[in-house]
Amino acid sequence: MTLKAKLDAFKADFEAGKPPYNVPYSVIETMHRATAELRASGLANGALKVGDRAPAFALSDADGNPVSSAELLKQGPLVVSFYRGVWCPYCNLDLQALQAELPQLKALGANLVAISPQTASNSRKAMRQNDLSFPVLNDSGNDVAAAFGIRYQMPDYLIELYKSLKNDLPSFNGDDSWTLPLPGRFVIDTDGVILYAEVDPDYTRRPETALLLPSLQQALTRFAVPTAASVTPANQAIFEQLKKGLGMVPNLYATLAYSDTALGNYLTLQNGKSALSAKEREVINLVVSQVNHCEYCLAAHTALGGMVGFTPEQIIELRKGGATFDARLDALAKLVKSAALNRGHAEPALLAAFLAAGYSKGQLVDTVMVIGDKIITNYLHALTQVPVDFPAAPAI
Repeated sequence: MTLKAKLDAFKADFEAGKPPYNVPYSVIETMHRATAELRASGLANGALKVGDRAPAFALSDADGNPVSSAELLKQGPLVVSFYRGVWCPYCNLDLQALQAELPQLKALGANLVAISPQTASNSRKAMRQNDLSFPVLNDSGNDVAAAFGIRYQMPDYLIELYKSLKNDLPSFNGDDSWTLPLPGRFVIDTDGVILYAEVDPDYTRRPETALLLPSLQQALTRFAVPTAASVTPANQAIFEQLKKGLGMVPNLYATLAYSDTALGNYLTLQNGKSALSAKEREVINLVVSQVNHCEYCLAAHTALGGMVGFTPEQIIELRKGGATFDARLDALAKLVKSAALNRGHAEPALLAAFLAAGYSKGQLVDTVMVIGDKIITNYLHALTQVPVDFPAAPAI
């Protein structure tokens, strides 16, 4: 039976006044009013959405142990489910569904936590009652819920109803604010970006837990840009050097830091001595990046090309594989384009023209080194698709 079917079946019995609740319909009408007003308030529209960055949090679990979202995200993506409390039967059905889905979530490398404003003793009760094996965290005052944009203040008439039903939230939560979270479910990737978000003002409705799986499958092949905190000390030192030299750590450089050694090795290659000038190296970078349709490297080297003295019009021409404004660079650009297109098997006439233009055989070897350098970053971006953090290059 689906989660929706279970929730609908319970709701039908509850609203029909069946045991053990036996509530009069006036109670149901008040709850319907509160839900309608909450939906009309637009609060859910302000909740964090896919693409937003989730706030970091540190909360205690049911046994008082600290649980940090930052530490969990070092292990893989994180599923966060906000619920009202163990007193809410709809929440308990939701927790049971999440428990049933837990093996699939774990198989995709994810951790799962549930968050409610209730006290630790009530969280322990929720774990026992629903046979949970994932952490239930205590968000006193719904502060973390507020950071996700889903905390709301209960209206006075609903508070009075809860009191009449002996549903003493200040006692349940150890907090007299009479606030609750909207039921919400989020999938957060390792860089803190939200890949899935579902929030509904109607507490009787919850999304099927299987809907979490596509976003977790996406997380498997999505490359979050590593931060300094998530890389090795050696790579952290390189990040600091890059910040001092460039004012930033370009996303593609940071992506190399998934490897313990690749970033350092790549920078050694890129910064090695060469018989080619900075302008000549940028010619190669632009031509190869255009052949490989690398939007990241085209953006970066359009900026760098301008820094070494090329005009925007010259950069466009170089990307096309020519340089009518400079015969020597034209020979270089044509040879590089042919070599890149033909996996090194450039047209013999273009190699002869390159040498006739005054380039040495040693400079040919250095040209191949720069081509190889640029193929590395072109291919890395093609496979990872990390965000471009330079102004986009013009389309041609």
